[in-house]
Amino acid sequence: MKAIIPENMKQSWINKKSTRLMIIAATILGLTLACSIPGLSQPTEAPEGAVETRVAETMAAETAAEESTGEETPSPSENPTGTLTETPSSTPSPTLSPTATLTATPEIVRVSVSGDTFCRTGPGIVYEGKGILNTDQESEIIAKDPTGTFWYITNPDASGNCWIGGRYATPEGPTDRLPVYTPPPTPTPGVELVVDFREMDACVAPWMEFTVDNTGDLPLESFTVTLEDRDSGETFGPRTKNAFMTWNGCLDDTDQDSIPTGSTGYFMSAQIDDPSYNPRGEPFQATIKICSQEKLGGLCETRVVNFTAPSP
Repeated sequence: MKAIIPENMKQSWINKKSTRLMIIAATILGLTLACSIPGLSQPTEAPEGAVETRVAETMAAETAAEESTGEETPSPSENPTGTLTETPSSTPSPTLSPTATLTATPEIVRVSVSGDTFCRTGPGIVYEGKGILNTDQESEIIAKDPTGTFWYITNPDASGNCWIGGRYATPEGPTDRLPVYTPPPTPTPGVELVVDFREMDACVAPWMEFTVDNTGDLPLESFTVTLEDRDSGETFGPRTKNAFMTWNGCLDDTDQDSIPTGSTGYFMSAQIDDPSYNPRGEPFQATIKICSQEKLGGLCETRVVNFTAPSP
């Protein structure tokens, strides 16, 4: 393949050709003048056509040499070694990667409790319970509330997280580094409860006893209960009281002033004091109203419990 000659090299070749032709022409002119000037010794006359032959041979030799390489032969002054050299391109400087910064693993903060503690959807008893952190358990603290008195922990009983109070809690670790979480809005408190028939008891006259589980957000302070025989329609009561209690035969148990949220209490109906009426084996309906304040005040819930009085 014939090499492609750059334009600047072509121009240089043309200039050198012109220079050589001028030198050859000057030589011929000099020889001619030398022959015509009187008094100069005449050299031996060259054969006819010898000058033209030498010029033609010189030009033919140069042309053959240039065509064999496809390039103009550089003069010694331009390239003493006779070879073409390529100007080296600049070498880019290496790019240094930034040094990785090591981040210390944050220390886990754990918590234990001195008494079984409810874990709730928010910081306070008005929030729904989601689990219990027992005294033989530990949990990881994720965050704290803005007051620093409640801990947001991993739920010990289920997936997810929940809040515990700091009263019985002992944290271990850098609590000052914990993030501060804003608690969810306070739910509207309500009374929630479960009531079941427990047993029939008697001293002078029989009565019915019930169990109540406080599953709501407020303590229970008062109740009223009325019994109705579903067969005869006879009613007994109502009995209303500002405390919860049971009787064991003729022994009076200690009153329970209120039933805290998450706790269980007991209460009893009025005595069935009709000597002619035997409640055993009879179907009853108990209508029960339980409230968050004394004298049936505050928020209240009503439950109807159907049961059959036990037979002897």
